[in-house]
Order: sequence, then C-alpha cells, then structure tokens
Amino acid sequence: MGAGLITTLLIAALFSPVLQGYYYTFNSVLAFQVFAELGLGTVLTSFASHEWAKLAFDQNGRITGDQDALSRLTSLGSFALRWYMAAGVAMTLIFAIGGLYFFGASGDQVPSWRAPWIGLSVVTGLNLCVLPVWALLEGCNQVSAVNYFRMTDFQRMFGTLLESGCVFGGQYLYIVADLSSLRRPIYDQTCALDFPGDFLDGIERLCSIAGSRERNAIWGAASKGVVFAVYLQRAGARLEFAIDINPAKQNKYLASSGLLVLPPEQALRLLQPGDNVFVMNSNYLDEIVAQSGNQYHYCKVDHE
Repeated sequence: MGAGLITTLLIAALFSPVLQGYYYTFNSVLAFQVFAELGLGTVLTSFASHEWAKLAFDQNGRITGDQDALSRLTSLGSFALRWYMAAGVAMTLIFAIGGLYFFGASGDQVPSWRAPWIGLSVVTGLNLCVLPVWALLEGCNQVSAVNYFRMTDFQRMFGTLLESGCVFGGQYLYIVADLSSLRRPIYDQTCALDFPGDFLDGIERLCSIAGSRERNAIWGAASKGVVFAVYLQRAGARLEFAIDINPAKQNKYLASSGLLVLPPEQALRLLQPGDNVFVMNSNYLDEIVAQSGNQYHYCKVDHE
C-alpha cells in the first residue's frame, strides 16, 4: 500500500498529463491478460494440492508415493505449461501489435513510447508463462522453498536501500530502494538461515492441545496455515478442516495436508462449543472471536 502511494505521488509530480494518460492506459490495456489466465491458476493450485497429499520428496529429492497421483500431477503440469506458453505468446503478439495501432492512432504525443510498450508486452507475456509454475509450486507446498526473503536478502539485492522495516505486527517487510542500484546478490555461508534448536517445540505443545479436544480446526488457509497443518498432522494431531473468509479458497484443499477449506458459516455449524480453533494470525483474533460467538478454545499460533 505504501509503495503504491509513493508511486502515485511520483507519477503526479514527474509525469506530464499526457504521459500520465499513456501510463494509466498502458496498465488498463494490459489488465486484459485476465481473459487469458481465466482463473486457471487457482484451479491448478487446488488440483495439485489434492494430488500432492499422496506424494512427498525422498532424501534424494525424488518424488515418491502414489504413482497414479504422480501421473495425474505430471499430466496436469504438462497441460498447464502448454496452455500458458501458448497464451503468453498470443498475448504478447496481440498486445504489442494491437497497442502499436491503438496508441499510434492518436499520433506521437509522447516520443519513444513504442519501445516501452513492446517491452511491457513481452514482460506481460513472460509473466503469464510462469504463472503455472508458481501455481503448481504453491499446490505442492513448495512456495517456502522459492519465495522467501529476509531483510538481508534485499540489502544484497540493492546497492541503495533508502528505507525498510516491518508492518502489520511484523508479518510483512517493506523497502524503498533505488531501482537503478538493483544487482545480482552474492551469497556465502553466512547467508544460511539457522533455525533455533527448539524451533518445533511449540508444535508438540499444540499437538497436545489438539489431542485434548474432540475437534480441531485451523482458521486461516494462507501459506502459514498450509505449513502448520502439515506439521500438526505429522505430529499425529487430527484436524477436521480449515476456515477462511476468502471465497477463492473455500471448498478447495490445502497443499500437502489435503485439508478441506470451508467458509466460516459452514465450519461453525460443524464445530461444538469448546472445540479447538487454531488462529493463524492473531491480528484477527478479536474479529474471529466475535464472528464465532466466543464459543471455542482459541489458540494463537503466531505467538508460538
């Protein structure tokens, strides 16, 4: 949100009215890529998580488990890559050629707009091509392996970091950096992330809490809920379902654990007073308690 506000202010201060028109029109035209994506990324994640629940990596990094599930996952990935590659190429050509005609019809009010437009069209097409990769990685519970940043990582990526910090209870990082100072980060052994020896001790305690009640549910089906569900299941705890207010996640399954995600109104009908509700984000605890009528035993997982 802060970055968007800064960008808006810079555009208003530095761009002429005509250049602002080109900028916002560029973004509006490129938004049509949603018609090529068609929401398939969410579908891919859901189906991949359902199959990955029967699969795992062995010590050598090979996928093992149900061969039928592996075959279906492979076929799904192959189809998705072919579809998105074709859609990416098509969108690049359509945007590039159509944009040259559309923007050129009003004359060259801004010099040298063609190269940025073609470059933006190519980047948009490439972004569409990698969407299935991210969707499959998320479905197979591998996001943490490829999408994790620490503040020190940003310091290595940018030569000039103007401002940085944490927001929303320390859950999100933000940076303001000089984009021209972006560089290839250099890593060494000091960059390794070392977890404390008692990192998973809280899981044992939460597993004990889960065993003390008849039913257990997770409130929050984002990446943290995905990881927490897997750890709790591996520790022997029984989980009934996950709860999330996001309609895009409801009636789908969490990656790896295969836990069904339900809307609050449906989930609360299945729980009994006193059942455990593991809250993934305590910033929403008061809201969750109010919505559920303060009938359950609430466990704030992010304080573990």
